[in-house]
Amino acid sequence: MSKIKNLILIFVFSVFGGIFGSQILWPLFVEKPLFQKYDLNQPIYYITEVKEIKGEKNIEKKLEEYKISKIEDLMQTVVLIKNKITKRTVSGIILTNDGLILAPFDLLDIKNNSVLIEGKEYSANLLKFDKQKNLALLKIEEIRLKSVSFSDMEKLTIGKEVYLIGDFFEEKERKFFNQGVVTDFDEQKIQTNIIEGERTKGSALFTKEGEFLGFVSKVEKLKPISAISVKEVKKFLEI
Repeated sequence: MSKIKNLILIFVFSVFGGIFGSQILWPLFVEKPLFQKYDLNQPIYYITEVKEIKGEKNIEKKLEEYKISKIEDLMQTVVLIKNKITKRTVSGIILTNDGLILAPFDLLDIKNNSVLIEGKEYSANLLKFDKQKNLALLKIEEIRLKSVSFSDMEKLTIGKEVYLIGDFFEEKERKFFNQGVVTDFDEQKIQTNIIEGERTKGSALFTKEGEFLGFVSKVEKLKPISAISVKEVKKFLEI
């Protein structure tokens, strides 16, 4: 009989002890300075989340490095052309690795032109021209040049990101870069939202994938850049 009483007493004390501990003692402990620094009510954060964020930043960094590398490659296909008579210069684009170069016709001389590539000057022969489109095809004697790859107009869409790259002379040879989007296009021309000055004549329009999309043969002051489409350039080249 005494054992049963003892068991009952133990059970009663256990119940009251549990209630007392959870409802009275535990809230007091949590409010003490010893526990305040642990801030037990804060949510838990996992290291894996930090790793994911670092991973995303690394991807963005790699993409930016790739973009810069691609632009630097494209800049090697853009050259400076000089009229030896007037001493005026204009940008041009290397079409083939054996020296075919596209340039604006109106700033050239019929016989006396040269092309500057990486500090070296080459005599250029005028092979053909189109006054209406203001296009000229030059040839220099060089091989293994960095040349463009032609874009497929069928893949072009409004809003597509494009790069404008050219070459000009201001105390020394300088190359420039700008970027924007296609705002309108047809088979003959491509309209962008890029606004640049006279220096853009002879510059090239590229897709963000690095393909030659159009050629700027004319520039209208304070108006967005419009380029002759790669399809029209091919017609001029008869390819």
